Amino acid sequence: MATYTNRIEAESLAPVVFIIFRRPETTSRVFEEIRRARPSKLYVIADGARRGNKEELALVSNTRSVIDGVDWPCDVTKIYAEKNLGLRERIMTGLDRVFDFEERAIILEDDCLPSPSFFTFCSELLERYKGNREVSLISGSNFAPKDNMKRDYFFSHSMYIWGWATWAESWREFRKTPQVEQWLPEERNALAASFASQIQKREFFKMMDAAKHLNTWDISLAVWMRQFNKFSIIPRLNLIENIGFGEDATHTKFEAFDVQVTRSNFSGEILHPEAIQTSSALERRMWRVKSLRWLTFPLSHPIQFFSRMSRFLIARYGTGSHNG
Repeated sequence: MATYTNRIEAESLAPVVFIIFRRPETTSRVFEEIRRARPSKLYVIADGARRGNKEELALVSNTRSVIDGVDWPCDVTKIYAEKNLGLRERIMTGLDRVFDFEERAIILEDDCLPSPSFFTFCSELLERYKGNREVSLISGSNFAPKDNMKRDYFFSHSMYIWGWATWAESWREFRKTPQVEQWLPEERNALAASFASQIQKREFFKMMDAAKHLNTWDISLAVWMRQFNKFSIIPRLNLIENIGFGEDATHTKFEAFDVQVTRSNFSGEILHPEAIQTSSALERRMWRVKSLRWLTFPLSHPIQFFSRMSRFLIARYGTGSHNG
């Protein structure tokens, strides 16, 4: 029997969307994994430099030049903004355009380093669940991987977009809903029963509260999925490593240790769940492990903990004194 990886490599991968901006180094690392996968279609979404920022203009140019390294048979579509649109508008309008042409896509940002099997995992499941209105998203991340699961993925109302995939039908359905940054108390109350644990509910509501201060789009997607009882797929293994923490990041400036997990790779055929349903036990475990890392990581890795704190404080306040 052919292995999972070889079997899928003989088929065409889903189109890949690569979202870039001004980080040539991380962009190059992620691009090398895309090159290894050799998709036949590549869409590149890029925002423009902010007005009057010559340094950023040079970084944007250098980052876009990475895409010139495509050296395999591939249709490349560049969706480049001439001016700065901001994170929310650039990603949403960029994906709108992608899904004008494609019925499915794998999506990577410039700091989401995938394992080789991420592409094949997404491609197989995009095909398996196409047309299924219950499943809206395939995640590449699992922040509490579980090696001894009987199946290779599970269904969740949580979604993670450090490497993900979806269908045009799901994206269009989401885009038809009003894009809001604040939710009414009755809307929040209606979501309460969808959480497997109090930790998860507390963190989700905290995220909703932060939406009005962040130029982002994914919080609206996360709320939409819960409001309409949509499922995401979470792999048993973590297939994505975030390499973008730090000063140049838009939102992930602190090198958080609760979500950083070594990326792994599937080697055999994917074992599918028998039914589309959530597992409260797996949901609770995922959030419990994630929460406990805030305690266990500093105790087991004190040098790394203080190094990360130092880098974060220097990036935010500089090396000199900070007087507020």
